[in-house]
Amino acid sequence: MAKERYGCSNHKNKLPVDGLGGTCCTNQKTILRKNLEDRVLS
Repeated sequence: MAKERYGCSNHKNKLPVDGLGGTCCTNQKTILRKNLEDRVLS
């Protein structure tokens, strides 16, 4: 999503998803890179 934030790139780019019948992803959730790394390492 950005330099320090992860999220669904299909949602950001409004790309259709075959598994959703060609609609765009509605997942708006993002997470800071630091928070994700802390969760993975713990």
